Amino acid sequence: MSTRTLTWPKKAVLIAAFLCFSSQSSHAQTMQTSIPKPAPIPEPAPAFRASTLFDARAISLRVLPNGVRSIVKTTRGTGVVAVQVWVRAGSRHEGARESGAAHLVGVAAVNASREYSMKSGGIQTFLGALGADVQEQTARDATNFATTVAPQFTADAMRALSDATLRPDLSDAALSVAKTEALNDIALREGDPISATSDLAYATAFVRHPYRRAALGDATDIRAITSARVREFHQARYRGGNISVVVVGDISAARAHQLTAQFFVTAPRATPEATPETRKDDDGFAAKNVRRFSSAARSTTSLSFRAPGLNTPDDVVATDVLLSYWNEGRDAQMRKILLPQPSAATNSATSSTRSEDAPETATPVVAPALGLDIAYLTQRDPSLLTFTFVSEPDNTARAEKTLFDEIARVRQRGLNSAEMTRAKTLLSRQYITQGETPGGQAGALGFYDVSGSYDFAVAYLNRIARVSNLDIARVASRYLQASRVVRIVVEPSLNLPPDFLPDNPNEETSEGEMNA
Repeated sequence: MSTRTLTWPKKAVLIAAFLCFSSQSSHAQTMQTSIPKPAPIPEPAPAFRASTLFDARAISLRVLPNGVRSIVKTTRGTGVVAVQVWVRAGSRHEGARESGAAHLVGVAAVNASREYSMKSGGIQTFLGALGADVQEQTARDATNFATTVAPQFTADAMRALSDATLRPDLSDAALSVAKTEALNDIALREGDPISATSDLAYATAFVRHPYRRAALGDATDIRAITSARVREFHQARYRGGNISVVVVGDISAARAHQLTAQFFVTAPRATPEATPETRKDDDGFAAKNVRRFSSAARSTTSLSFRAPGLNTPDDVVATDVLLSYWNEGRDAQMRKILLPQPSAATNSATSSTRSEDAPETATPVVAPALGLDIAYLTQRDPSLLTFTFVSEPDNTARAEKTLFDEIARVRQRGLNSAEMTRAKTLLSRQYITQGETPGGQAGALGFYDVSGSYDFAVAYLNRIARVSNLDIARVASRYLQASRVVRIVVEPSLNLPPDFLPDNPNEETSEGEMNA
């Protein structure tokens, strides 16, 4: 059975989903000026000790003559071996007329390759017969193929993944099938308000940098791209220096390296430096507003801020800690202040007799928002930290103000000792839990290796322990600037007067038009 994730997973903390493979305008003026410069922040007493997941001495790296990186970690007694192939071939590597090429190659590779034809079911059917599945994900920075098998089938898994990676069926007929699947993936993503809003935020925030392109591509571009361009993309990107093969599990390092060399020796030679230099946006984003309309009864609002990339690792981990504080657990700070909470008054009223002096009815406290999602995926270059909430239309401004007030509080005061310890503990626990399996550990090592180096995965828990309150305040002040927020609002069209509604209910409308 094949499992193919439709999107690069949402990251509530650092690593996003590859650890588990379960499947990334200006505010109102009063809010822009509501966040003052941070005051000096006292350091809380240290109350957190680092945990351990990876021992660097247990990880072995060999680089083949063609540039393929073979990364191995032996975990005896697990009874399985995870094999993953990571390729620097995402939407950030696509040219202007190649949108969707990365995703099409990923889909086609799983469907059929030279040794595993579409008629026979491709590597999906082959691995299924071994009691395994194959997972493919396309993102902005990379494409990934993964499977987990019993140790005796490691060579079979390596052979299948190498054939799919290096020799996929990219014939016109095969790509026609892949286009149908890719279009279905895009339709499903567009049907999810959170995912669709995220893609719109990236497209709005980035002007020159290729992160503006959705990882799965655009439906119009998918239909238009030629088979020849897809084949050219594969030829250019699927080369030795862009490939990391990660093996974690019940296998010796020597045997794993030997299999990687055996099956990936035919990858064309290339170095990562052969990647075309990406055009970078300015340091930070200009404030932007995008408003759209839908038939939904409630408003969906996303507020996106520039967020650190792996070139500033300390900022990445501090942002992860802050995200954990705001978003992880039922008592996460942003959830407490934005979402409905159980009413203590209501609970007590059901267990005791109401006082004679109490009013017959009490006005319920209405929460600012009805749903909340906070997403930040670590990527090679600076990306986005996005707050998305669903609210009643009349409560949107209140929810925004509540969110910005909380950001202002953190910019000025940071976190106290208890808040810092809670956030670090949750973040560390989640990282360790996601890395309990060989597949989870392979995902962490591969994810960071194609974006920078697997060393980041090894040192991550120690970096969490070193995050200080000054680090929290620094990243909040540097990145979470209301004057540069990219604001996406999807409103119920029923709230507009009939003569205002545009012919196309999805038409982008400027702030001036909205206020006219």
